Amino acid sequence: MLFIHHFPHSFYFVNRGKKIPKTNKHQPEPQNHAFKRNLFVGIYPGLGYNECKEAPLISILIIGNEILSAQVEDVNLKYMLGKLNKAGYVIDEVRIVRDDVPVIAGALKELSAHSQFVISTGGVGPTHDDVTFQAYAAAFDMPLEMHAELEQRIRGFFGEETTSASLRMAVVPRGTELIISGPSSWPIVKVANCFVLPGLPEVFFKKFDGVLAWLPQPPDRYFAQLRTQSPEVDFAAELTTLQEAHPQVEIGSYPTYDHTHHAASLTFKSGDLSVLNAVFNHMRAFFLERDSLVDVDEPVCIAQKEQ
Repeated sequence: MLFIHHFPHSFYFVNRGKKIPKTNKHQPEPQNHAFKRNLFVGIYPGLGYNECKEAPLISILIIGNEILSAQVEDVNLKYMLGKLNKAGYVIDEVRIVRDDVPVIAGALKELSAHSQFVISTGGVGPTHDDVTFQAYAAAFDMPLEMHAELEQRIRGFFGEETTSASLRMAVVPRGTELIISGPSSWPIVKVANCFVLPGLPEVFFKKFDGVLAWLPQPPDRYFAQLRTQSPEVDFAAELTTLQEAHPQVEIGSYPTYDHTHHAASLTFKSGDLSVLNAVFNHMRAFFLERDSLVDVDEPVCIAQKEQ
């Protein structure tokens, strides 16, 4: 379940799961992309991905006054959440902020410090309110400079119609990486452990698919579900005790309004199949004893379930 926190200039969603202690996220990364794909970025520097039992935490930052004012309907978040969850990644946090350099920079500092990867969308165009790269420079204390390859690509795309406004899109923080991945021939911009994507959905979808293809494959995560006619008040204490005893299992409870088929649905997610089975079977027995179990979805690997 996600909680919503409100702030003066932004709002964000926080996964109520346990966070990993903060460490230095901004150590220099190796330049070999094949090597980097097998490493966590930051929290576990140098640790082989397959040596870690947990999926990497990913945070999302959506940038734009037009989103906060409902002037433009955001469709990128739904697209990201759907694909990331189906692939088995863990979403730690989602924030939506306005086009303001200090606000964006502050969010980037915090998100990049407690997540292995951050994906931002919006604010990378040629106009005055496209300030995302300025915010990245401020967040990571990197000077802005013209990126030679981006400049070359922009000049090649616009030809004689190249202007100072179009070249503005090639001014990025020093040390920016360009990654070719996915269906788009235009490179993905990466600053530290953050992917900088455009907000325009038609372009964003291709870029995000490229990020998803570049990310290291997470360890298997498993999902199970059961439905019951018992109202939440009847099993809330049992769930609390179970969750405290097994923090490696993410337990969710979702009530229904009319109780036509069931009163609540319980979900169980974990990278540890044996522990998930134990928790799932405990609650199945709990509801069977009360003759309130409606049906179950047995544990299954999330990635295989979505194929």
